[in-house]
Amino acid sequence: MMVVYIGLAVVGVFLFMRLPTSFLPTEDQGFVMVSVQLPAGATKERTDATLAQVTQLAKSIPEIENIITVSGFSFSGSGQNMAMGFAILKDWNERTASGSDAVAVAGKLTGMMMGTLKDGFGIAVVPPPILELGNGSGLSINLQDRNNTGHTALLAKRNELIQKCVPAVCLTPAPSVPAVWKTRRS
Repeated sequence: MMVVYIGLAVVGVFLFMRLPTSFLPTEDQGFVMVSVQLPAGATKERTDATLAQVTQLAKSIPEIENIITVSGFSFSGSGQNMAMGFAILKDWNERTASGSDAVAVAGKLTGMMMGTLKDGFGIAVVPPPILELGNGSGLSINLQDRNNTGHTALLAKRNELIQKCVPAVCLTPAPSVPAVWKTRRS
């Protein structure tokens, strides 16, 4: 009887590990998005030089066919120190090897940028399968005044919560979680 229980537990764990971690699984759409940020006050020339490095890194990855970059704004804001790009991947027929999908390519490019860029940082991400419905769609919190302390106290607690959450959102790259990144602007 114990053997059956252990067998069911092992099968259950195996099946649980194979479940998707988000509502919508990632999808290889044939490109990855790149976001680059330099320190506040960086000139456009420095940003363009960093973009040239990113372009060279992207072109060194065999699965990437081309990269289009724009300086002056990115997914996290606009300014001389911001840039973004779109790395166009080769056709799916040419990317049949294991580790050549968009998620793997984004991971490779992010790792290369993190290890190479000295003037700023960059990250490559796979776009969500449906805009606004993916792993990074945001977070909603509803506060309730269960102790009936009043509107002013609830607003004070709301402001306290926001102050505690802001540092968690505005950070530097999290090394333990490759798909999570945070930025801080001075």
